[in-house]
Amino acid sequence: MSDIRPVFQPSPLARRKQFEVPWEEAAEIRSRLVSRGVPSTVIRKTDEQKSLIEVDDGVDPGLIAAALADPD
Repeated sequence: MSDIRPVFQPSPLARRKQFEVPWEEAAEIRSRLVSRGVPSTVIRKTDEQKSLIEVDDGVDPGLIAAALADPD
């Protein structure tokens, strides 16, 4: 998995935040987060070949970073 350091931005939805991830890794990243108890959604912007992961605003960024860094 690539070295992803989430940079959170507000979501258009209340009490949510999102961060960009590599297009081709979005499903794997979401799966990794969900397996560690972080409910998340993949948002694909096909016209830009860009993917975002959206999570609840209260999710600890450290938990997300640890899930992304942990090889399993």
